[in-house]
Amino acid sequence: MSRNFPGEPAAASANGGERALAAASWILRAAICLHAVALFIIVFQNRQTQFGNLLFMEWLINVEDPYLAAVFVEKITVSLYLAAGLVILFKPLWPLLLLMSGYAFLEACAAVFNAGFRFSEWSLAAQSLRFGLPLVLLILVAGPRMAALREWRVPLAAGLLRILVALVFFTHGYLALLENPRFIDLIIGTSGNIFGSRLSEASAVVLLKWIAIIDFCVALAVLIYPTPLLVPRTFWAAPCRVCPIRRVILPALMIWLAGWGLVTALSRMTTLGIPAGLGQYPELLIRASHVLGPLALWALFTASLQPGTCRSPAVGGGRDREPATPAPGGQPEALPGRAG
Repeated sequence: MSRNFPGEPAAASANGGERALAAASWILRAAICLHAVALFIIVFQNRQTQFGNLLFMEWLINVEDPYLAAVFVEKITVSLYLAAGLVILFKPLWPLLLLMSGYAFLEACAAVFNAGFRFSEWSLAAQSLRFGLPLVLLILVAGPRMAALREWRVPLAAGLLRILVALVFFTHGYLALLENPRFIDLIIGTSGNIFGSRLSEASAVVLLKWIAIIDFCVALAVLIYPTPLLVPRTFWAAPCRVCPIRRVILPALMIWLAGWGLVTALSRMTTLGIPAGLGQYPELLIRASHVLGPLALWALFTASLQPGTCRSPAVGGGRDREPATPAPGGQPEALPGRAG
């Protein structure tokens, strides 16, 4: 027997969305937990996060030893954050989701205002999936308990998630277009260590421009294809047009987004080669949302469709009629267009 989505009534299996909602829930929870694990490992490897830098440079500057105080506070904070992530993995409680989103948002804000590295002003947009995924899961968890959200929780969660995914890919594309030196180093280092052919800086810049164009295209596609919110209703009423989107274009787009997110996250390891790069695995874990976010969006889109059709449940019409039911006399009712 399949496991019900938290808060979902037992009759959810009747609308064909139970398994898709459960899959989206588990994917979101895994991404949130992996982010917590990554921060915990980074801090206990004696590497400061941006929040730790903020503590050291601004908030604890007047104590006797600001560095030791910042490390102490940071270790306690990430330990509590990890504990919350482990709880969320098995029971998504909305107060914990709010707190985790707030801490991840503070981490991103610290990178904007206190990091000091080039393009740090874009950290809030680049890390939006990290503090946005708890909010997406919050909508799904709180929706069944709130009458105003019960009907709209899936479209709202999918809408917020696709904006976050598009924002992350657009931001990385824009930074690639500006020739972010960090991206150039990742390309050159990875090409030398993995493919045995070291690219010149000029070639890496050209490749970066193409990557930027692709990122812009997929960010725009995320805003058009995954859900029918920005597409005219008449378009989605035609199954012959929706089938290719649901069965071919959407899976290809989501797999590309997840795959490219994995490649870029792995580049933090491959640019250093083996075995030195293996020690950078927290940089992979902390970007788990770039991989799992598109997969969760795919599951949410699947949950928004009617079972056995290619239409959104918001689309009505005579073509969505249920199969014929037996008449009171025991014989099935005649279908339209057939003789009685």
